[in-house]
Amino acid sequence: MRSQGVIVLTSIDAFHAELPRNSHTMEPSAFPALGHRRVPSGGGFTSLHTVAARSGRLSDQIQAGNSASWVADHEVSSCSVCDVGFTLFLRKHHCRRCGHVVCDHCSKARLAVPPAYIQRVRVCDDCAKVLEDEDAAAAAACPGAAAGMLRVHTTPDQAQKSYDSIASIYDMWSSYEAPHVAAGLDALGAAAGETVVEVGCGTGKAAAILARAVQPGGRYVGIDLSAKMLAATRERLAAAAAAAAAAAGDGGASAAVGADGWSLHQADATKPLPVEAGSADAAFLSFTLELFDTPAIPAVLGGLRAAIKPGGRLVVVCMARGGGGGRALKMYEYLHQAFPKTVDCRPIDAAPLLEAAGFEVRAVEARSVAGLPVEVVVAGVAK
Repeated sequence: MRSQGVIVLTSIDAFHAELPRNSHTMEPSAFPALGHRRVPSGGGFTSLHTVAARSGRLSDQIQAGNSASWVADHEVSSCSVCDVGFTLFLRKHHCRRCGHVVCDHCSKARLAVPPAYIQRVRVCDDCAKVLEDEDAAAAAACPGAAAGMLRVHTTPDQAQKSYDSIASIYDMWSSYEAPHVAAGLDALGAAAGETVVEVGCGTGKAAAILARAVQPGGRYVGIDLSAKMLAATRERLAAAAAAAAAAAGDGGASAAVGADGWSLHQADATKPLPVEAGSADAAFLSFTLELFDTPAIPAVLGGLRAAIKPGGRLVVVCMARGGGGGRALKMYEYLHQAFPKTVDCRPIDAAPLLEAAGFEVRAVEARSVAGLPVEVVVAGVAK
């Protein structure tokens, strides 16, 4: 509980309850009022994050998904990297990857350690090298990935739960996307009789426009990982069909758009798409490609490349790196690394990624939102 600005801890559970939402890294900087206090431990002193670890909750979290064991403070007297002895002034820290006790000098890096930690946490120098090599391998596995492009460590299951939780407020939260999505739809130019696939259809803002644009005789296929997002899309498409039917004065439009004119699929776009190969005239992604981790992007684009028929087209609307410059972009990338569950996507360079996947890039329109670069990339499949 809190009393006159002083934190009073009645139990270890109260200690955890007092932590800021993103402070499970247990770094003192996350909670300065507590981080530099000490409690006795045997003949020396131990930081409060060690007290928390001994409750079992922190150690369980650290070991989740990691092979190494969590080494207790009392088991070591010197840094596992440099072997310098710990003192009152040379504090003990834990590497969140290997679980070893290290000094601050040998654990300067702050990196994500998936799956246990998708945000940046303290790691020792040895583990930092391993993680940096893994990132380099991930970039090498994604042809066209630009140097410096950040990764997305959120798992598909985490992403699904996250978007399920915000489906009811997503339209309000993502209202800034509207003009850029509209520009992408104009560039796509969906026409009557076409089959259009949208990956990451979300709550259906573009779906309603595309499903109507391909009538009569066409088909819209929407794909999303979130069941609740798809439910919102389904409601939006049904409402659009009903409105079209009312405007026409009969049920014909409703039947065309509502029954035969569209289909929705809950699916992971890194796996084979629920679309027949070479059946789509066009595909559309808006603020979606940048949600996939770097090594997963080739699978997403490869699936779309297989689905689109020769002469077909693809439009990608995305946050762009814009040459990597600008304070707003640098701040956004910092926030993505610090709060990956909230700031879940990162800017990408879409054009080289599309070219590496076998698309012909035909146009790139540079836009911006709140100082952050956005691109509308138009690409095609050779006939």
